[in-house]
Amino acid sequence: MKTITINYLSHNRLDYSNLMFYFLSKIKPKNKIKLKLTVLATHENDWDIKCKTLGIDYTIHIINTHHNYLDKIRIAISSDTEYSVKLDEDCFTNNHVWDYLIENVGELENNDVLTLSPVMSNNIPSCDYFIEDFISDNLVKNKVYNYFLNRPMPNGLWGVDYTPLNKFTIDATEWDANKFYEALNSLNTNTKGIHPLRISYEAQMEINNYILNNIDKFISNNKFKLFEINSPYFTNSLFFIKTAEWVNILSQPTIDAYDEIALNKYKRDNNKKFLFVKNGFGIHPMFNTVFGNNNPWGIGGENGEQFAQNFYTDLKNKII
Repeated sequence: MKTITINYLSHNRLDYSNLMFYFLSKIKPKNKIKLKLTVLATHENDWDIKCKTLGIDYTIHIINTHHNYLDKIRIAISSDTEYSVKLDEDCFTNNHVWDYLIENVGELENNDVLTLSPVMSNNIPSCDYFIEDFISDNLVKNKVYNYFLNRPMPNGLWGVDYTPLNKFTIDATEWDANKFYEALNSLNTNTKGIHPLRISYEAQMEINNYILNNIDKFISNNKFKLFEINSPYFTNSLFFIKTAEWVNILSQPTIDAYDEIALNKYKRDNNKKFLFVKNGFGIHPMFNTVFGNNNPWGIGGENGEQFAQNFYTDLKNKII
């Protein structure tokens, strides 16, 4: 019986599917029979040929309207399976993590649990745990933390004044994620998706370079366990959720053209938990916040988008 629908949201980076589909193809057969795959794509990409190689039942939808993210999500939440997975095109995790999440999807039956996710690299809030657990070189780790401490918090990004958080970056002598999140939680805004990593091109590049030099750690079958990260915001776009709960979230008016703010508001309003897989690493190449640097705050790199593409190409070539 199919119990989980994986919703793969593809937009413009069509080649990104090659790596993620490689990992999906290696999921255990006993777990594949629980799955459906729904491809929600902006462009045709020989999806039928790609999907046939996976050994997973699939459907394909081409949605080529402008600003179509929520259109794709609305198709995703119409699934008839008990559980759903949101999987954006630029999120990657290995088949061992997929198997662990599939085999532990029942954790979502706990009323206080909202999502299950890998520990993603450049994502909030798991980035701090990725840095701590994946990066074993303290010189690299401290270099990343120094980038955090040298990153001024912007006033006006997404219409929010984040400068009170400078106390924990440019006015601090060491990085303390817990204190940063406590202060972030107290800001009077629903748009709490800020972290120095999200606006530090240099820190994201440093993490990505370390990943490329330590691929074995990413693809390994580690000792996994679920744990909670209690933070005021969640940007992961690879997560498991009960379909009915996802429907409830999207039944409320969305604040922007995405579902992220609505998901986080629902989590806070209902006192839910985000669970993550300890040692279950995922990769998100870069936040698009750092694609280009034509902004008042000095955020990003002129070639940020190209760097993300180059990183993906190197990553894929090292794995496949």
